[in-house]
Amino acid sequence: MAVTPKGIYYPSTPSAQADLLTDLEDMAESIDTALDNVVIPVDSALSPTSENPVQNKVITANIEDLEAENAELKNIIDQIVPTTTQEGTDITLQNTLDAKLKNLTPKGNTSQETYNGDNLVNYDGTQINLVKSTARTISITPTNFPLTLPAGTYTIALPDLVMTNNSYNFAIQLFITGGTYIATGYNNSVKSYTFTLSEEKTFTKLYCFVSNSDNDNATATFSKIMLNTGNTAKEWEKFVGGTASPNPDFPQNVKVVTGNNNVVISNKNLVTSTQRASNILYFNGTTSSGDFIFAPRNIRIIL
Repeated sequence: MAVTPKGIYYPSTPSAQADLLTDLEDMAESIDTALDNVVIPVDSALSPTSENPVQNKVITANIEDLEAENAELKNIIDQIVPTTTQEGTDITLQNTLDAKLKNLTPKGNTSQETYNGDNLVNYDGTQINLVKSTARTISITPTNFPLTLPAGTYTIALPDLVMTNNSYNFAIQLFITGGTYIATGYNNSVKSYTFTLSEEKTFTKLYCFVSNSDNDNATATFSKIMLNTGNTAKEWEKFVGGTASPNPDFPQNVKVVTGNNNVVISNKNLVTSTQRASNILYFNGTTSSGDFIFAPRNIRIIL
């Protein structure tokens, strides 16, 4: 028996006594072995298939080679072309003269306002303007009044209060059911007042006024009222029912990145100028043949 280059047996000696069945069996087994070792050439662009493990191996190897080459090319491009990246809602990229905008990807970030529920007064934020000579008093009834507070210590603050002088010329009286009230005093430096209740009280309104002893030009302006527990004014927040929000009664909107994404490309101003008269601009620089400067009407340009 002889063997072909692919490993297939065949009878090669005519004079030899042949065992036909044995020779055929050897030839069949050699053909099976040769077929198992065949590498089938495939198109590297084809996707791997579970039916052909040989093809899968070849394609996977080619994909890995391409990915490695792509990574190497990207690294070379990044070294040649300067790149700058930034994330945020309002983005300004500096020094991008030689760079190229490759992509702009809104990532769909979301945000939601949250509140501690510290503010106990539901005031709508309407600005209050008091002037001693014309309107020195005003009565305010917040939406959640009458308001019942248990015994304890509280602080009422006007964080955005602005007054015309620094004397105790402005006050708020917290009226209580039955006709009594708690008086507070404020000025530009002192914008909060702490009081203590020895027992439960129900408040019906807030009475604000500029002192009658101040001059006629005395004013007080504010739009925020903060009433919280404790002896220190907490940071102002809107009223959300006295409990942390979002909650079922006071949900908060979820803000999502939406709408058009505008890309504005602007040059650096290469001309510096100073204005030395109402209608004369002096530019630092010179012009050459073919250079032009366009000026608005009635504006003189001196080079």
